[in-house]
Amino acid sequence: MPACNGGNEVLAAQSQKAPLPASALAADPASPADSAQEVQRYTLKALDLLTNWIEKGEKDRAVPACKWENSTHLRNSREKHSSSSSSSNGQNVGGDVQLSQVPMSEEAIFAFLEQTLEDSVNPWTHRFLDKLYTMPTTLSPALELMLGAMNASGVVSSASPALCLAEEKAVEGLARLIGWDVDKVDGLTMPGGSSSNVLAVQTALGNAFPSFKRQGLFGVTEHLMSTGRSLKASRPIILTSEQSHYSIEKAALACGMGLESVQKVKCDANGRINLAHLDEVLAGFEDSEETDSSRTGFPFYINLTAGTTILGAFDDIQGATEVIRKWEARRESKNSSSNGSSNGDRSSPQLPTPTKIWIHIDASWGGPVLFSSSLRKLMDGVCSADSLTINPHKVLNITQQCSFALFRRASDLTVNVTGAKYLFHGASTSSTSDEEKREFLRRNPGAKTMGCGRRPDAFKFYVEWLRVSTLGFAAHVERGVGYAYSLVRLVEERYAATLEVAEATLAGVQTGGLFLQVCFRPRLPRGIAELFKLVLPDEDAEPNGRAGVPSRSYSLLSHSTHALHAKLRALGRFTVDKAPLAYPHADVGYYIRLVAHPTTSLALYEELVGEVDRLGREYFDELSGKLKLRMDGTNGVAEGKRLKSYLDEIAVEE
Repeated sequence: MPACNGGNEVLAAQSQKAPLPASALAADPASPADSAQEVQRYTLKALDLLTNWIEKGEKDRAVPACKWENSTHLRNSREKHSSSSSSSNGQNVGGDVQLSQVPMSEEAIFAFLEQTLEDSVNPWTHRFLDKLYTMPTTLSPALELMLGAMNASGVVSSASPALCLAEEKAVEGLARLIGWDVDKVDGLTMPGGSSSNVLAVQTALGNAFPSFKRQGLFGVTEHLMSTGRSLKASRPIILTSEQSHYSIEKAALACGMGLESVQKVKCDANGRINLAHLDEVLAGFEDSEETDSSRTGFPFYINLTAGTTILGAFDDIQGATEVIRKWEARRESKNSSSNGSSNGDRSSPQLPTPTKIWIHIDASWGGPVLFSSSLRKLMDGVCSADSLTINPHKVLNITQQCSFALFRRASDLTVNVTGAKYLFHGASTSSTSDEEKREFLRRNPGAKTMGCGRRPDAFKFYVEWLRVSTLGFAAHVERGVGYAYSLVRLVEERYAATLEVAEATLAGVQTGGLFLQVCFRPRLPRGIAELFKLVLPDEDAEPNGRAGVPSRSYSLLSHSTHALHAKLRALGRFTVDKAPLAYPHADVGYYIRLVAHPTTSLALYEELVGEVDRLGREYFDELSGKLKLRMDGTNGVAEGKRLKSYLDEIAVEE
């Protein structure tokens, strides 16, 4: 077995150097430095760097929203810089700064911090529109500073009583918006919406199948098989839409269920879960419980999305709940009939005792519509949910991260409690009333989770809510939605000849379900569109493409989207994302996905749309020159052959 001598070699080499300076030695704990003065000095220096960086981002049009495309490009730049220069103390600030046995000076540290800001995405330009989050509120950084100074953990309330109380108040406030009984609810912040979704699945499993806590999935399978189900039909199933977040599949992995335990339900043209297909899927489980068909298992959980990642679509919560309740009633009736006819004959298969399907709402993105009296209709029926995820660090601009996992019944979370009496004090949750269980969980918030230490992020949201008010949050969300509608009109009216809005986005406009995302891309120029009809007539026969296979025209439009997106990234002034859209029956390729953040002015959005238009026209002008096409629609067979050859080339690239 090879010896692990790398660390010893480093230390041996270091011992040959001069002794460490006194400044590098640990302070004598018997005579500590004045911590308050040091914190003030460091904080003021950092604050000076930050305010300059923020002001530069807001006022200097030349500042890019994103200087580097990724960390690899930054690494290469720093390594190249390091090979040509270095600082006097051996640390190459601005280049590739290496960890060392010798400490950096305070001056070098702050030079490195300044360089870090320079090399980072600057959301304060108001042009960072790539993700579902952007610049934070102006109060949030100060709240982050307070949390850092307190260095508290929300694992037990005795270690952070004021911060845990703020979390309780925030949970109660959100519960009121949902329509839950605040005397029974519970919830807590988690490190992101994905973690909140995982906790919901874990909690649902423990409540649906009590044996899960001790025996895991073996206990679940054993329980279901004992009721007469086959092995394959005893697999717990999660239902979710095709447009739902990938964290639902991650949750299945985290719980040991596997990806095949996630049953995807089709979406309608708006990107919402298709209720007819949901009913069909549920009926399939009902009718094939003892067969070898692929749709076998035991549905125990459904994830409904309030604000999908690409389209911002809201599943019909009320409609889906009605479908689920009807299926549960059919299952209960069938179970009763089966029990009556068996007359105690346990040799005949028995359906399991009906278990209510756990309804979870992933409102990580769209949840803040609950603050608005005019927009909360998008989440009608939310009060029937068993759990809900919401991320104030997205639409509401609280600093990263701030995600809540909320539960309608506090007692449901007791399935996650294990031991650790050295840490979690108070009455046991196994032999107490629901109220005592709730009090135990309030005193020991970390016991509800699969982790331990917790950052008390709820404090940031709670204080921001105090400052802004419920009406303030409502106005914020409504402003963003208003921007989205304005951007659709802009593309449809000013750029109708050169840009096209995705049909799914237009469907959202028509139904009043548009949220903050607008998907659009270049439109085929008339000359190329006419050429498609001439040399690829089969494209007209299937205008939406074949299921799962983009039509050739969609491939070309996707290629134009990729090209202009790359140019936008290279220019750096704006950052915006691209995404593929999938209709119920066809893949229509990639679009620019624009997020209408309420903190960015409409004027900047208009500038961005104009830039997309310019780059799109530039792409097709270059293509026409390369293929010697005429844009007036007078192309012939020769031009058609060149176009088909080009389409074959880009198909290989994709």
